Amino acid sequence: MESDSFSEKGYVKKLVNDLVPGDIILNPLYRTDGLLLVDKNKKLNEALINIIKKHVMAATSVLVAAPNQNPSDVSSLHEDSPAFTQEYHSLIHEYINNSEKQQEISDHLNDPSADNPVIRALISCPYWHNFDNNYESESLKQRAFHIKQKFMELIKDNDFFLIYFNKMKAYDDVLLIYSLNITCLCLMIGITLETSDDDLLDLATAALFTNIGYTELPRSDYKIIMRSLQYSSPAMKKHLELFSQITASSHFLRKKKIVVGILDHLEYYNGKGSPYGKKGEDISLFGRIITIALTYDNLVGSYNHVPGLTPYEAFSTIYENAEKKFDPNILNIFMHRTNFFKLGSTIRLGCEIIGEIIGFDNYLISPHRPIIRLENGTLRNLLTSLP
Repeated sequence: MESDSFSEKGYVKKLVNDLVPGDIILNPLYRTDGLLLVDKNKKLNEALINIIKKHVMAATSVLVAAPNQNPSDVSSLHEDSPAFTQEYHSLIHEYINNSEKQQEISDHLNDPSADNPVIRALISCPYWHNFDNNYESESLKQRAFHIKQKFMELIKDNDFFLIYFNKMKAYDDVLLIYSLNITCLCLMIGITLETSDDDLLDLATAALFTNIGYTELPRSDYKIIMRSLQYSSPAMKKHLELFSQITASSHFLRKKKIVVGILDHLEYYNGKGSPYGKKGEDISLFGRIITIALTYDNLVGSYNHVPGLTPYEAFSTIYENAEKKFDPNILNIFMHRTNFFKLGSTIRLGCEIIGEIIGFDNYLISPHRPIIRLENGTLRNLLTSLP
């Protein structure tokens, strides 16, 4: 049956649970927090399949290319197929439990500007659309929509976005995933802080290109950095120097807030970071925001075949190190705007372990350890019982 489907269409729909090494997935896969896990047209090995099964529900559908196709050829294989386009959009919609948002995605994907790969990558991401729902006020929801539209217009009108986006994509798809994810997270935090439109656009730009300096390093050095996450390593510092050289050829990236924000993203709130040992609010606002987003995505991201933490585990790890590395006020905004720790919200302790938050034993001290009711009715107090 599967071979018949391949012969007719050149691809087949599978469940995540049925993926095997050698499969080439034709649509992006997203984590339970809505951020990108694996980009489309990726050939899978056993280690990557294990990561997918940790972060994506087993019953999630995925489009897989016919056997023996070259990953470099599949990107344009189905571009002119209406049937494939419909199935592709349908799978993206599976991540969005909101009909209005689903229609918003369809409208964006069918817009001619979506031919721009930077815009297409953002508008395909569930988190890009979903974080609006984390705001209580309609004014913030409207502002989020407005800023996202302005950022996409900025991308469309500036060639340097496409040039550097393609540079990251050609260098390492993990670097690209990482950059897209922290852009979404930083924008969500920045909108909550009610900074100006211009500052929000600069923050999103700084987040998207925080890691651009790595593209001038040997890929072997980058792989070592991602595995060790040793932010004080010579190679990690070198990428900041290389970023500074790149800005010299880009008038857009030379904006002071963007430059300082990127240079500050390895600084720690306690003054023990790099490269200058800045402390507290001496660290730029952009730097303090990017540090939180970058650390969270590193912990969950499963980059370079490291299994990674669940979103819940990552939040707990970050919160319990708040006074050492992170601005506590921005961290609180990050936690509360993710909708992870609110009464009545859904919480995932693992990919398939889902519960509802029904209370807290000590919200002021431990908001990351609620009381939850699992789907089978069992109560679990995360303050006294770890997942």
